Amino acid sequence: MDEPKVSPDLIDEYQGRYRRLTGPLRIWQRVMLIMLPSAGALYVLDIPTALGILIWKEQYLGLFVALVLGSIFLGVVPTPASPSERVPWFDVALAGLGILVGLYLTAFYPRHSLGLRTSLEPVIGGLAILLILEATRRLLGWVLVVIAAAFLLYARFAHYFPDLLYNDGVPVGRLASYLYLDANGILGVALDTSATIVLAFVLLGSILFAAGGAQFFTELAECVMGRFRGGPAKVAVVASGMFGSISGSAVANVMVDGWITIPMMTKTGFRPHVAAAIEASASTGGIIMPPIMGAAAFLIAEFLAIPYSHVAIAALVPALLYFLVLFVQVDLEAAKFGLRGLPRDQLPSLPRVLKGGWMPVLALAALIYALFFMNLEPSMAGILVTFFLIALAFARRGSRLTLGRLLDSLENTGRSLLDIGAITATAGLVIGVLSLMGLGFTLSSILVKVSGGNAFILLLLAALTCFVLGMGMPTTAAYVILAVMVVPALGQLGVVPLAAHLFLLFFAKASMITPPVCLAAYAAASIGRCDPMRTGWTSTRLSLVTFVAPFVFAFSPALLLMGTLHEILLVVVTTIMGSVCLAVALAGYLYRPLPVAARLGLAAGGIALLLPPNAGLSLGWVVGINLAGALTAAALWLREFRARRVARFPVEAESQRA
Repeated sequence: MDEPKVSPDLIDEYQGRYRRLTGPLRIWQRVMLIMLPSAGALYVLDIPTALGILIWKEQYLGLFVALVLGSIFLGVVPTPASPSERVPWFDVALAGLGILVGLYLTAFYPRHSLGLRTSLEPVIGGLAILLILEATRRLLGWVLVVIAAAFLLYARFAHYFPDLLYNDGVPVGRLASYLYLDANGILGVALDTSATIVLAFVLLGSILFAAGGAQFFTELAECVMGRFRGGPAKVAVVASGMFGSISGSAVANVMVDGWITIPMMTKTGFRPHVAAAIEASASTGGIIMPPIMGAAAFLIAEFLAIPYSHVAIAALVPALLYFLVLFVQVDLEAAKFGLRGLPRDQLPSLPRVLKGGWMPVLALAALIYALFFMNLEPSMAGILVTFFLIALAFARRGSRLTLGRLLDSLENTGRSLLDIGAITATAGLVIGVLSLMGLGFTLSSILVKVSGGNAFILLLLAALTCFVLGMGMPTTAAYVILAVMVVPALGQLGVVPLAAHLFLLFFAKASMITPPVCLAAYAAASIGRCDPMRTGWTSTRLSLVTFVAPFVFAFSPALLLMGTLHEILLVVVTTIMGSVCLAVALAGYLYRPLPVAARLGLAAGGIALLLPPNAGLSLGWVVGINLAGALTAAALWLREFRARRVARFPVEAESQRA
């Protein structure tokens, strides 16, 4: 199979408005982008210390900020209408200023830590804030910028606010210095995570792709699922889920796998909008699929100060449930329209695929061992496995990794880090204001008061806010903004912190496939040449678990494998059964097209099965309602099975009645 071809125009549309530079500026841009992951890898491996050079974390983060801002202003146009073939003088100046404010931290941060401050710091800090906001606007639009600006204005003019929001306003100079230099501001946990952990896994994903990882996952899925009913769609679910876990980006995953899977599905009879929706849903699900998940999952571990492995294990059952229900709906869609699998002569040979794909398998096995058995820091595990993979790729016979392809992978990694770098730097502004003004507790009190102390209402408000924020910003940005504001309030109402963070991650992810703004669905629709909105609504139906499982594990963390064995078994089994019943009801097909009454009955049974313990009812009531739902669903299922049998064997059925 040929390597997937990705349209440059679509990448520009969905991944950023990048210039196509030539000459010295192109060399400058390429050097900075390659330096981003290279410097990060050296820092994570602690190479400077081994060479006798003491590098403070903040000094490295200053270099990261310099490279991110310099690359953005040099490579990203200020507006969609701006020419992409040349760089105006003011963007060259902004790139230079971005490098300056970052390298100032690299050069002089140790003096600041000793209390040696200068009058330049408020000026440079204010300049850094403005540059970060403008860089974020260019890549991500106005939503996150407006939110950050609102927090900055509050910090300055808090003395004009009433009641709970009243506080002493902070002078501009002090505010700029604090956000620029303090560990709770720009240089805080969000930027630190993106410059180390996220960098390591974006680099791993890029090298894995260069080493044939995407092709291997697709061919392996074809071997395993291709021959079954609706085989191409099941291939898309498996392949996109596996590679999405590595890439951590729904849109990037669609752009890589979609060029293969969507045409494959439409050729075998899937309607174009359904094929595009399946790819978008599977790619989005990869964000929550261990072992890697996405950038937000690493932020969860950092915010909660727990090992990343705890986050991955907790997300395992909801992620598997997501793909199970997606798989069920794909199978029913194929059955409804009589769609068969791929002919055997079109399927790749499994021994050949496994023989050629030993390298990605070995790399993933090494990663799982490093994360879950050696308990290495995620950044260290990611970088070590990346170097291991590079060594294997250079040593492989045949299509081995060349120096040119390695440099291209490093550049692609740097480009991918620009979005997350801008997001986390801007998030640092919001977190810094919350910390400086003591606003976190105030917002929690307000949210609890608005919800009337009802956890379900607060969860519903948080979910709706995720949708709204997700219309204008990526998953990670929406998650970070809500995590610092909503999680403390949920904690006050008894929601387990890890469950609260995962709740926000699930709903922030849902914005990628939920209209009116659903970038993963738009990207898939552009490949399938179909209606984007219709694709988005179909993706929403297919991704049912996104909207169900978070409410279950928010009230009952047993779905996150937290609790006693009998609690875990009860919640996992009933959630699986309830989700499958809802999926069948939405698909409108089981063994035959379902009448409206049967669909409503299955939906009611599914909802009853989904009622978790700790939802305000005693355990006896919950078990009774779950049992009633199970009996209702089983009766309808048996009725449909008998109806199919009568339709297939009418003579035998008539003789049995006689």
